[in-house]
Amino acid sequence: MHPMSDKVQKLSITLDDDDDQDVGEEMPKSAPKPYVAGRRRQNVYSTAATTVDMNKPIPVFAKSDEDYKSLRGTLDKNYLFGTLDSSQKDAIAKAMEPKDFPKDAMLIKQGDEGDFFYILVQGDCDVLIEKDGGSIKVATLHPNDGFGEIALMHNCPRTATIVTPTGCKTWALDRTTYKQVMMSTVLTKRKRFQDMLSKVPLFEKLSPLERHTVCDALQELSVSAGCEVVKQGEQGDIFYIIESGEVEITKSVDGAPPRKMGTMSAPQYFGEIALYDAASSKRAATVTTTTDCHFLTLTQKAFHRLLGPLKKDMEKRISEYK
Repeated sequence: MHPMSDKVQKLSITLDDDDDQDVGEEMPKSAPKPYVAGRRRQNVYSTAATTVDMNKPIPVFAKSDEDYKSLRGTLDKNYLFGTLDSSQKDAIAKAMEPKDFPKDAMLIKQGDEGDFFYILVQGDCDVLIEKDGGSIKVATLHPNDGFGEIALMHNCPRTATIVTPTGCKTWALDRTTYKQVMMSTVLTKRKRFQDMLSKVPLFEKLSPLERHTVCDALQELSVSAGCEVVKQGEQGDIFYIIESGEVEITKSVDGAPPRKMGTMSAPQYFGEIALYDAASSKRAATVTTTTDCHFLTLTQKAFHRLLGPLKKDMEKRISEYK
């Protein structure tokens, strides 16, 4: 039924640092000296959490279209960034700064607290670890490879050394900027969700705190035109709010061919009947996108937990819907 490949993505941001370890980085016995271009950034990650000044502008570094496209592609493939939405990856790509290193430079040293994530643009880098009293090369990094991403989330020491035998060019992102980007996009998204909820009659009687809670539970879903979002007769487990686009409602009665019942667009919603009585109710109609659509959704579990106080209003709404 669902020819939809788009993921439902829920953003979860953790701003506190912990003691998780970076992967595969250990200091060799004999390693090149760390490369210093001017004065290296002071270590500001010794405390339990990184202080983020939201009044400070997020830096933007100029890039060619080719560089920007390559960066976005690398971020899409990286586990830390892959689940972020497009606006967040755009902001991160724009905030990455160029850092060039000469031959035999050390980009990362075992034992240092991590401060940068790098994407290799030109040249190669070797990953060295210490084993049995000596240093061993365990991997070679090539252009478009990313490394050091754990440093953006945790103030743990590096567990390997990264050196460049050829010299290299990189794009780099520091932890403070990363968290500033993430907080900024989260606040922007929350404001957008609150504006949308204020237009939905179902949420009229929610207190500001309740509406805020619902905003944090909402997930986003983008669907192309011509897709069935829900199908008549199937069990329902998701409630949908239309943020943009238009859908068509069709219904089959007594086995007759489906008949068009109407259309819906922002800020209308659907799916509340099956969620309200999920144990016995099934979808009453089929909903198909007629244009590309963007939805805000609540799962069945979140729906019952957050909208339980609206039981009487829900019963009235369901009666009107029927």
